[in-house]
Amino acid sequence: MKSDNLKEDILGLIAHASFELGFKTDAETMAGMSVILTEDLLNERCFRSLSFEDIKIAFKLGVRNGKENFISIPTFYKWIKEHKQRIAEEEHSYYELNCPEKDLLYFKPKKLLK
Repeated sequence: MKSDNLKEDILGLIAHASFELGFKTDAETMAGMSVILTEDLLNERCFRSLSFEDIKIAFKLGVRNGKENFISIPTFYKWIKEHKQRIAEEEHSYYELNCPEKDLLYFKPKKLLK
């Protein structure tokens, strides 16, 4: 994941999620959470394989699933880890079960040199 404008992009995701969930989270709190989450996304090994698009989808699905209606770092982790699991399941379907790429919603095979 690239860090060019990542902090601002993450801030946008947090603000959008807050709005969609009906919270009136103040700008200072959202900015602080974006700094923490950005650092974690860049430094935690478990997030290295994810793109910003994956994080964006995780937030969208997290908000819409309605299980966690809190704006917090643990909630964001939960949403991202749940989405990472979805990707892993599709990766397994593609490589082990020969599922066609057109049937995959979240996993996109990498073009590897052979």
